[in-house]
Amino acid sequence: MTASELFFEPVLRLFWEGRCRPETWHDARRRVYDTEFVYISRGAVMLELEGTHTRIERGMFALIPPGVWHESWVEPGGEAMRHCVHMDWNREHAHRFAPVDAYGNQLFDPKLVHPVPKPINSLLPLIISSEDGAAVAPLMEQALAEIRKNAQLGVYLLWPVLRHLLALATGAPRNAKALGKTARAVARLKDYIDARYADALDYDSFERVTGLSQAYLCYAFRTTLGETPTAYLNTVRLRHAERLLKATNMNVKEVAHAVGIPDANYFARIFKKEMGTSPSKV
Repeated sequence: MTASELFFEPVLRLFWEGRCRPETWHDARRRVYDTEFVYISRGAVMLELEGTHTRIERGMFALIPPGVWHESWVEPGGEAMRHCVHMDWNREHAHRFAPVDAYGNQLFDPKLVHPVPKPINSLLPLIISSEDGAAVAPLMEQALAEIRKNAQLGVYLLWPVLRHLLALATGAPRNAKALGKTARAVARLKDYIDARYADALDYDSFERVTGLSQAYLCYAFRTTLGETPTAYLNTVRLRHAERLLKATNMNVKEVAHAVGIPDANYFARIFKKEMGTSPSKV
């Protein structure tokens, strides 16, 4: 998959975590309306997914898409610490109301589903072993710590974790070395770009935001998010441009200026390259 196909900004709809024991916990057969992202930090949980049984152990991840029947429980004599994030892949859907799940014979309305982008949906359901997930487990722990505080940084830190797990599913694993406090600097820069993408941004401004040199910043940003800061900036600009072209009467030149690309010809070239079509045809 290309960088543009892996573009997403996860929106947290529900978070819960807890110690699970067989005598007190059993999630009956159900379907969810969004994507359920599960991480096991201790013990093991049995997961039945569309009739297939899998033991999800410490350090393992599972991504369960909307509408898929599943059931989970702890085996007799065991216990587990389970962390569960219900998420949408696109903040444009954040206004869409939907219940969390439907159990057993409860009505499940497909029209209320928070959809998964097609390139990503083709990879789900996804279960990642503890060995493959080890590179991003520390970053997942950081994300959970921030989510517990209701900090937006926690959602931002989910971004590189999810990218890494999806990249594993495509057979092209990424370098996801845990970056410690550097990951926070990368998250700050991502937030800065998201908010100010239409400004004239360059590496001087990126270095001021992060306190990192250009060379190390490029390495850290690519390692964490899968692309350089300038490539991510272009991705954000083009996604906003696509929305403007679809939702307004602005012409191509006006849209290019609105997203921070004053050269309309350059804008048209990179738009066609990344989106597969000319901006005039959107």
